[in-house]
Amino acid sequence: MRKEEKAPYIQEIQKSEKEQIVLYVLNDGASIKIEPKQKEYVSILFVLDGTLRLYGKDEQDIVLPQDVLTLHTMDEEYLLMSKGRSRFYIYTKNDSQKIEEIQQLFCDSKAGDPRDRYTIGHCKRVYYYAMHIAESFMERCNLLQLAVSSMLHDIGKLELPIDVLLKPGKLTNEEYEVVKTHSMKTYEKLLPVYGERIAYIASSHHEKIDGSGYPRALKGLEIPLEAKIIAVADVFDALTSRRPYREPMKYEEAIAFLEQNSAQFESEVVQVLKQKVNDNSLFSSRGMNERTPACF
Repeated sequence: MRKEEKAPYIQEIQKSEKEQIVLYVLNDGASIKIEPKQKEYVSILFVLDGTLRLYGKDEQDIVLPQDVLTLHTMDEEYLLMSKGRSRFYIYTKNDSQKIEEIQQLFCDSKAGDPRDRYTIGHCKRVYYYAMHIAESFMERCNLLQLAVSSMLHDIGKLELPIDVLLKPGKLTNEEYEVVKTHSMKTYEKLLPVYGERIAYIASSHHEKIDGSGYPRALKGLEIPLEAKIIAVADVFDALTSRRPYREPMKYEEAIAFLEQNSAQFESEVVQVLKQKVNDNSLFSSRGMNERTPACF
């Protein structure tokens, strides 16, 4: 391979006073160094496509699509090397103490708690689908806010009773009302760390276009585009994941369900997802052909 073919493509997608998200594209064999930042910053690696080898200190990690890796306070140099072509985002935010408090709920969850295992797998996949969909809405969508909101959209569920979350059957009306409280619990957890906008987006992923959703019964344009994208990704993953009481739907069946319920889901977002399913662009990367089934 010619030397110029290995040069990484780097593009700053969005930047605010305290946050930044950068897209990296590496060809096979290409590598980049991620330099340390000031200690008040934390960086998070989101992988979209391909396989990366991450070298830090004496450790080596393999990072696959759907993987989300916290690079903590970036007090050391990291080397990223691509195996095949890869695409990934690095999201950086200051105030690392608060970031790590939130990330710990996912990355350092208790091994014996199936609720945590579900939340991690489901949120990774929703993030993965949402970020792929968002590439068609780059001029209208805040990718930075979407990345965080999609990864943490169900964080409120970690406070719900585990017997309700893992119930192998239909919920009673009372149990369903308990589950619905996770949206506002998500809002309350994210607000002091990420601010109003991200907390609002993450907590709005169960809102419906016709106003039948929760927790605020928003309608149409009242719902942020980022939340509409997460809503479609969330339902798509729920339908195509194995549950104790049913087998997963085929991808085409899940798309048909979303289309049949066009009064609830943003049709433009559904059509983008449909196209990506049809051309197999969502599942062509290593690590996405055999998806880990959810246990919820």
